[in-house]
Amino acid sequence: MELKRTIFHENLHNLGYRHGDGIEFPYTCEASCFPYKDKENDSQSESLLACKICNGDYPSEESIDYLNDFVEYSDLSYKRSQSY
Repeated sequence: MELKRTIFHENLHNLGYRHGDGIEFPYTCEASCFPYKDKENDSQSESLLACKICNGDYPSEESIDYLNDFVEYSDLSYKRSQSY
């Protein structure tokens, strides 16, 4: 499963999506399409937020709704440094 996640994630980069440039699709879509059910602390909230962000239904990456969702997702997924 990890190989599938990695290939999916890297292909999003090949399509032009970058970390820190716009809505964070690589990590959130990876987590949405390939949930980390094997993680000890995986939560329903993390998966739901990943899918919500991956859906991209925000006016921009500066939207307060997106920023709140992404900070919460980063906290739940232990990717806190991304939310800075």
